[in-house]
Amino acid sequence: CKKHFEQSGLRGMNPVPKKKRIKDASLLRSYRGKPCAVCGTTEGTEAHHIISVGAGGNDEEFGLMCLCRTHHTLTHGIGISKMIEKFPSLYEHLKQKGWHYDNSIRKLRRNMG
Repeated sequence: CKKHFEQSGLRGMNPVPKKKRIKDASLLRSYRGKPCAVCGTTEGTEAHHIISVGAGGNDEEFGLMCLCRTHHTLTHGIGISKMIEKFPSLYEHLKQKGWHYDNSIRKLRRNMG
């Protein structure tokens, strides 16, 4: 707990070091104006991390998809699993990028190899 951590003399340090994030601002900007993976609009589109930054997602091509503001907000609200179930075209887009959705456990995984 926080109290014990502070008493240990490690105050100000992160108890579990995070992996260094790969950040590519120019790649993120390049998604603006591309078609939304759900509805196809190019208006107000932006990059969405398929695996959230907090969960270790990086600014790498295979880990990003383009979404309009509406579908980006919805994805963050209901989660990628429900988005895949609601919009089959989204899963087709993710498959083309090398992702697989395991419906039995409702998890999205990157195909390796």
